[in-house]
Amino acid sequence: MRYIRLGRYGPRVSVIGIGLWQFGQKAWGKLRSTPREIVHAAIENGITLYDTAEIYGNGLSERILGEVLRVEKVPRDEVIIASKLAGFNASDKERALKSLRASLTRLGLDYIDLYQIHWPPPLWCNLCSVLRGLEEAIEKGLIKYIGLSNFDVKDIEKARKCLKKHEIVSLQFQYNLAYRGPEKELLPYLKREGIGALAWSPLAKGALTGEVKERNFARLGDPVYKRASRDASLQTVLKKIAINHDSTPAQIALAWLIAKGAVPIPGARKVSHVISNARAAEIVLNESEIRLLDEVSAKYTQSYRGFSPLGRNVPCAIQRLILRILGI
Repeated sequence: MRYIRLGRYGPRVSVIGIGLWQFGQKAWGKLRSTPREIVHAAIENGITLYDTAEIYGNGLSERILGEVLRVEKVPRDEVIIASKLAGFNASDKERALKSLRASLTRLGLDYIDLYQIHWPPPLWCNLCSVLRGLEEAIEKGLIKYIGLSNFDVKDIEKARKCLKKHEIVSLQFQYNLAYRGPEKELLPYLKREGIGALAWSPLAKGALTGEVKERNFARLGDPVYKRASRDASLQTVLKKIAINHDSTPAQIALAWLIAKGAVPIPGARKVSHVISNARAAEIVLNESEIRLLDEVSAKYTQSYRGFSPLGRNVPCAIQRLILRILGI
């Protein structure tokens, strides 16, 4: 495994993390390995970054992760735990800090390494109050770093102006070979400002593995999944380069993201997924391979918008209700 600093100010992390949305909810179907087996495999293969959120399984993902870390007796300083504050709980300082303490309780931890705002709150909410509250949380030792998720450049700039003592160390956003919009404005901005890049859905929900057969709620209606799984040219190039490296299409798709300066955080439903993802860190693509992948996926460089502008006008209570109905 290779390790890098997350942005200019963030923690040192493995170049590949693991996303834990699949823990504690049904959108992905049943796990093929137990959470303990999955986390154990991640630890054994050098993965140090574990990403969860308070909305995943209505807190169950955090609870499961905390229990597994305790059972595995993982030294606290050997893992970077990242969790996320739901946008509907980022409406004011008091609600945000209440959510943070609830996440700490579920995780069974004294602090969270990277605490991210999952998506921008409604336009009328006081984001500055929330961010200053998170600065206070750093001073109290409840979190170490502040991150954002699904923000666009304009909203990142607004958030950064709210902070007085600390920096936004990372941004988490959708990024893969079938969704390259972040490359136009977002990635250049992050690199220029020294903000780390975390790529969610790095395998387009499995479409870039070349092996997906199972349909589930998480994939249903996802346009990125659909176009990636149906793109014969992209799939052919991935397989061709994979043969050159004695690897898999999924590993090549992850290696491409690493080459672009992002830290992918793929999910895993079984141990073999974890091992495969971790091994992608060993692959270094050459310039011609990167260029070939860039060319075959150039049609997917549409604009990146971050969180839906329409969503910014949805009241917090309704956002919360929608997500619970969807079972996310």
